[in-house]
Amino acid sequence: MLMKSSIQIKEILSPFISSRASIDIVKKEINRFGELNIILIDFDDVVLISSSFAHELVLLSKNIKQKIEIINANKNILSIIQSVKNRTSQKLKDYDDVPVTRYKNDQDLQDFLKAI
Repeated sequence: MLMKSSIQIKEILSPFISSRASIDIVKKEINRFGELNIILIDFDDVVLISSSFAHELVLLSKNIKQKIEIINANKNILSIIQSVKNRTSQKLKDYDDVPVTRYKNDQDLQDFLKAI
């Protein structure tokens, strides 16, 4: 049996969410629900979210067992979340092989920087 519960974002945060750290409050709410299958994230009366909050929300939805569904979000919020999903789904570059050049002294570094 599918069990659902909702989190009223405006009630636990505000109508304007501009902080990446705000996701911690959402996580606490999700943890209160335990083993529910679906968490409805209700953006009713929320006017704006930052892309950083949206990014954390997208990451959260990928890293928990429950399914997250966004409900009652305005067009701007949906657009921000979709934009973040599109960027997040692109393959991340592997930076393990980035060459590192060490300079013996400041002058060698300055000479290199002048050359570029």
